[in-house]
Amino acid sequence: MKASRLKVNRSKVNLLKASQPKANRLKANLLKVNP
Repeated sequence: MKASRLKVNRSKVNLLKASQPKANRLKANLLKVNP
């Protein structure tokens, strides 16, 4: 149970880390459109 939970949590963290730059890019684009 604990091992599988750790794996799931790690994958979630990796997904969040991977999506962070995309979110930042979207925010930057929105700022450019709406200064």
